[in-house]
Amino acid sequence: MDKESAKLEKVSHNSDSRTTRMETKPEFTNNKDKLDFKTDADGCFKGSYILNHQTQTGDKIVFYILVENIDSPVSFIVNGEESEYHIIHVPKLGEVTFDFELSNLPIGKHIIHLINEPCFEYVEQVQECNPSIKYIYTRIYFSLEVTNGKMPLEHKKYEIMHEQRESDFKNRISLKLFEDKKLSIVAEQIKDGSYYLAINNDKDYEIKGQLCLMSDYRLESTQKLIVPEKTKVIVPVKFHRETLKKSIRFIFLMTPTKIEAEAGVPIRGVFMSERLLLQDEVLKKQSHNNY
Repeated sequence: MDKESAKLEKVSHNSDSRTTRMETKPEFTNNKDKLDFKTDADGCFKGSYILNHQTQTGDKIVFYILVENIDSPVSFIVNGEESEYHIIHVPKLGEVTFDFELSNLPIGKHIIHLINEPCFEYVEQVQECNPSIKYIYTRIYFSLEVTNGKMPLEHKKYEIMHEQRESDFKNRISLKLFEDKKLSIVAEQIKDGSYYLAINNDKDYEIKGQLCLMSDYRLESTQKLIVPEKTKVIVPVKFHRETLKKSIRFIFLMTPTKIEAEAGVPIRGVFMSERLLLQDEVLKKQSHNNY
């Protein structure tokens, strides 16, 4: 292999005190500047994920992948092990690199989201509290051309929710879960029953996207929605304890409806609700703390 073919192409994304980047070889690259990549002849994409954390304590993060228009969990390989998500330990003031492989996707173009967020059990242990985790550390997205794989997808249609209100939170897109339709009681934990997710779009343009319900770090269900400009839409949600794990989070993978790309690069935003524990998990922890 000559030096040129061994050269790695890079995509970078920065957060406050953490830097994340993806590296891959030229054979998986269509156009790096346009975030446009491709699989090999077998329909497999291979890359390296690099985490550099300039933090005062070590981190325990969860790494998972969401693919737009795919409504089932995506398994992928990290360092030889296949799973729907992987837990990575990053030391303070340290860097970790690991290889990943993504395959078995439908033929065609896909938008891939590489997401990492703090493991909620680790955050709870370090902070000695029961936090609702409000943030995702970093995410990288790119377009992937799958040249060999499953049959192409039939894309679902976008829904327009009938329950709409005037937006608030000036110039923001946000997600918040409530216990009541009047949006007067913010959900702090989850139990069986009905809830209402408010998606607020105070931008001057309409957005559309895929709403993902995550059970812990596994994709549980999806819904494709349109949210008009300066509008808050209300999405009814019903939870069943037997189908969920310890916690839930909503993630909205969105794009402006009328702007598909800028300078050839796909425009995407990722917005999320807080991660909330299920009620019986909260009760377990309260009981444990009383001893």
